[in-house]
Amino acid sequence: MKRLRLYLRLINTKGMGAKKIKKLVNYVGSVEDFTLEKASEVLGKGLAEKISKALKTKWTQEDEVLELLKKHNIKAVTLEDENYPKGLKTIDEPPPILFYKGTLPEKGIGVVGTRNPSQISLQVVEKLIEEKRKDVISGGARGIDLKAHEEALKQGFKTFVILGSGILNTPPGVKNLLKRREESVSLISEFLPFQRADRYTFPRRNRIIAALSEEVYVIEAGKRSGALITASYALKYGKPLYVFVGERESERWEGGLELLRGGIAREYKPKPKAQEEKLIEFLKKPRTYDEVAVFLGIGKSDAIKLLTKYMIKGLIKKEGAYYMSL
Repeated sequence: MKRLRLYLRLINTKGMGAKKIKKLVNYVGSVEDFTLEKASEVLGKGLAEKISKALKTKWTQEDEVLELLKKHNIKAVTLEDENYPKGLKTIDEPPPILFYKGTLPEKGIGVVGTRNPSQISLQVVEKLIEEKRKDVISGGARGIDLKAHEEALKQGFKTFVILGSGILNTPPGVKNLLKRREESVSLISEFLPFQRADRYTFPRRNRIIAALSEEVYVIEAGKRSGALITASYALKYGKPLYVFVGERESERWEGGLELLRGGIAREYKPKPKAQEEKLIEFLKKPRTYDEVAVFLGIGKSDAIKLLTKYMIKGLIKKEGAYYMSL
């Protein structure tokens, strides 16, 4: 408890962001071993004196925060603790404190994308989790994030929601996840429990999604999508980055396409099943639905239904009267 109190004072010291706190801790060993002399060597005398005073003075909301953690069964882990996630410890701006309900992820895939996804992208999220068979890490926003969390639960995996707010301001969609299967949903935030989300907090949490993920998948992202911030952090941290593009001509996927064109991401394509493989191979050349019907030995109406289904899954596309594999 003493260490947590010191960290609460530290994060509320003017001029001390995540990067400087890591620098300080790496140099002095622990906030509990703080000395003015050592801190001055790494951060300069002026800031070191400010920190020294802050660590000796109770922060105005310190007791309130500790009481909220106890009341709402919220756990906290500091940068120095053994159970602090390894994936975060190595980045240049690790959260000094992580607040969480549930557990912390040991591994998993990051899945991010637009808040207003197409039907194709929603289908691809289902397929992705079915293929990867891993826990899911995402941001809890409506759209791709929430679909990824829901699909993880449906398929029997854990899901980790990295919030852009304090845990006591969890959005409605995430609260619904907790009602469905609370034991498999974990909430994680670097923000104080009562803090509300704003334009600053969402980009900040994206670095945590990237750092905790083994791989990051951008399912649908326009030019200004926040998912591209997560992608940039994935690249910075050396995480494999994958992009799904449904329709290359649509602005919906323009952000992801730019990542592919730049050669900094690999394209994700759902793995087809037996019948899908057969049809995809056939559609390497443009074909009409009549040709598909003859090839598969089915009626024309069934061929149209099947082709529509595979378009929704993001396996094929249509140009004029012709269908072809992506």
